[in-house]
Amino acid sequence: MRNSDKTQENLVARFRNRPKPEERGTKFSGDVCCRILKSFLEAEIRPQFRVSDPNAYIWDCPTEFDLLVIRRDARLKRYTNAFRPEAVLCAVEVKAAGTGFGSQEDFKKDLHKLREGFKRAKKRFPGLGLLYFTFEESNPKRPDSFRYLTETRKALRPFPVFCMADRRTGELLPGQWRAFVRCVRKSCNRRQGR
Repeated sequence: MRNSDKTQENLVARFRNRPKPEERGTKFSGDVCCRILKSFLEAEIRPQFRVSDPNAYIWDCPTEFDLLVIRRDARLKRYTNAFRPEAVLCAVEVKAAGTGFGSQEDFKKDLHKLREGFKRAKKRFPGLGLLYFTFEESNPKRPDSFRYLTETRKALRPFPVFCMADRRTGELLPGQWRAFVRCVRKSCNRRQGR
């Protein structure tokens, strides 16, 4: 792996300088975030694996995935954005800045819904790696503040959660890119029986 700290810094800088629509939470913003991550992740895992375009499916599964890590030779089913289950090695839920901007109650409901979706996918595809990736998340210093990243990790356990930077301070969270790429590779190799 190349200099992962510099890669993480470049990834976050690209995210912060991305084209943004005027309002938050649009599909456009999510698509851009997925494409930024796809570009950086493919640079790390090619030529062995590839990353799907955003909003992909596993054939005969109703769940939409932000990104799928797929076999090098994977092909879409005709007229779809779906891959055969055996071609899919890992699925990644991508967030710009955490799960939501509503109340803490809405935040917890969103995490519960995401966890249930992960559990359904894991039940259907037991060897599939399912990961949560966010470019930034608030990580307040005050001890009595709600800790979004801590709560996300707790709510999604045992599924891995990766966050590149603190949204409030802008500081990078050390080692997160390296850990994310290692987890993707491990998931892919496990799914292929290596």
